[in-house]
Amino acid sequence: MSFDPRLIAGLRTCHGLNGSQIESFLATCTMVRVGPGTLLMCRGDVDGSMLFVLDGELEVFIGEPGAELVLRELTRGQHAGASNLLRLTPRRVASVRSVSEATLLVLERPGWERLVASRHPIVANLEAEVLQAKVRELHEMLDILRRVSPGEALPEPDPVIVPTFMQRLSARLAGRRAPPVQDAAPDPDDSAAHFPPWLAEKVETMRFRKGELLITEGGDRRDAFLVERGLVGRYRQTMRDDFIPLGRMGRGDLGGFEAAVEGSYPFMTYVALEDCLVHFLPYDLCADAVIGRTEADAELRASMLVTAANWHEAASRRLFQQLMHRDGGRGTNSSQPDDDTAWRSAWSAAASVA
Repeated sequence: MSFDPRLIAGLRTCHGLNGSQIESFLATCTMVRVGPGTLLMCRGDVDGSMLFVLDGELEVFIGEPGAELVLRELTRGQHAGASNLLRLTPRRVASVRSVSEATLLVLERPGWERLVASRHPIVANLEAEVLQAKVRELHEMLDILRRVSPGEALPEPDPVIVPTFMQRLSARLAGRRAPPVQDAAPDPDDSAAHFPPWLAEKVETMRFRKGELLITEGGDRRDAFLVERGLVGRYRQTMRDDFIPLGRMGRGDLGGFEAAVEGSYPFMTYVALEDCLVHFLPYDLCADAVIGRTEADAELRASMLVTAANWHEAASRRLFQQLMHRDGGRGTNSSQPDDDTAWRSAWSAAASVA
């Protein structure tokens, strides 16, 4: 495929690739030139392709003619359709059309699957770009929710039974030790033996009692964690210093990785909803996996990506419903609060709030 290197250089997804890697990526794509007003993607489609803008301008919109809501504009270097290509959404959540003449690269699913099979570095680049966007937009949505949503108190810890003096004395006289009062602590008896050896040595396994905090919003602990047993709740603090419940996490669920993806601090609080056991994954391990190209990086990044997409969708629905309730149903033209569509619609309705 012949191409102008200056056009390809504008694609953020291609940053860091050498000439041969760019050539092999382009071999999986089709370059097209379209005129203004061309409908390129339709909401509800399941074709699983994505577009890269080499030049020109596109717009993403929802709604019927005469009642359309433009959600955002796309210019050189940006793309559309990645969530559908990565199977994070089953159908397209918005439509895309050209505003001006535009030169586009079209990547369809068979080409993407060849790139994945060959472990092409652009796979890590695109996954990282989508992951970072999902986490950034999730953070922005929660910033709005904390202003417009009612909150509640965090779950209360179960009362800690402290042995009395007489109980301790009785235990000593009987030759027994009184049970100690334990805080959240490493659990050496329930190690991460089922992890690969390279990971097991980095994991810190800890028990938490109901009501104890695993990670606090803005706190110093920036590690991710994997739930082994029990339930963990996600919360966002409101402007009134109570908390919005965002969802529950159970066995096998990953949390706390937002700090590593953003290179900052956690923007959610995680609380044990019942006695639980979790494995903490180091911050650096997760940060490296965001863009890393090893098989282990890809596996961890995929877990973060799917989780972030699910949280993103749940937050968009929550924000959409909250704003519709607040505005009496007048805040948006969208009737289906799906993922990015709901977020962009809710964002438009929330402009005065944000």
